[in-house]
Amino acid sequence: MTSVSDLRTLLIETSGNTGYVGLAVGNQLAQQATLATGRQHIRDLMPQCQQLCQQQGWKPADLQAIVVSAGPGSYTGLRVGIMTAKTLAYALNIPLIGVPTFESLAWTTFQANPSLTSLTVIADGQQDKVYVQSIEHQSGDVPELFQTTSPLAIVPGEAWRSSLTAGTVITGPGLVQQRQLLPATVEILDESYWHPTVPGLQHMGLIRWQAKQFEDTFSLEPLYLRASSAEEQWAAMGK
Repeated sequence: MTSVSDLRTLLIETSGNTGYVGLAVGNQLAQQATLATGRQHIRDLMPQCQQLCQQQGWKPADLQAIVVSAGPGSYTGLRVGIMTAKTLAYALNIPLIGVPTFESLAWTTFQANPSLTSLTVIADGQQDKVYVQSIEHQSGDVPELFQTTSPLAIVPGEAWRSSLTAGTVITGPGLVQQRQLLPATVEILDESYWHPTVPGLQHMGLIRWQAKQFEDTFSLEPLYLRASSAEEQWAAMGK
């Protein structure tokens, strides 16, 4: 069996407006590339994955696992990222690992802020709704040893904002929409921690690989708690 230090993984992070792909060997990030904003499509993502492998001197058959951000986040971006990951994992017959986006974001944040013990992560749910989840980390522990203290939820923005207690530490891509609406009593982390990163995805994917927490190639779906806007409009038309 491949040792964790030698594991060659392809990393796909497309939960936000800007997408990223990367290659890693064990816990070392070897390559990373950024997809142009608004161009997270199969026709852009697959060639970028191929180009990274060529730059690294890898053939597709050299890949040993695919790690993909599972959401919440951009409906289109996640669909494209997960579809690409599923296709490659099936074609190469290698493990597929889905990582909740808030977990990879939390790993990066706790690593950079070791004294931080609790965090609320948010993402835009559209129409002033907010994806929200609370995560805790005991100071002094390694960054990946954290636990979610509330299930992922999507809530009305006004109700969520009114429920916030003083000192709540907030991060996540949802701050792009929510920052100016938040009470002055909460703590907003620096913008450099708002968005998920490839290293965060890599580390959380490696933890899942060690625990053999693999996804079914056919059944993995993005973490959605609501339909897309197009699906809601379709349903409203009685289709």
